[in-house]
Amino acid sequence: MFDRFFRLRGRGTSVRTEVLGGATTFVTMACIIVVNPAILAAIGIPTGPSTVATILAVVIGLALILMRFQDETKCGTVAHGKTTPD
Repeated sequence: MFDRFFRLRGRGTSVRTEVLGGATTFVTMACIIVVNPAILAAIGIPTGPSTVATILAVVIGLALILMRFQDETKCGTVAHGKTTPD
């Protein structure tokens, strides 16, 4: 099901690889949400606002990643050298 929807084989990957990549990304983001405010607190920035800023940055980043699924091009590239849609 996932293979057909996302055309994984055509892109040279598998469901297992993508699940491991997703799990790795989740754990990394969870670690950043905990560690980043602690690092910023060490230099005098209050923990509350830095936690909110970190979470907002993660949410915005994830929104940009999810928007990538609306387009068939890779992030940060131009499809076939065109700058406008057909």
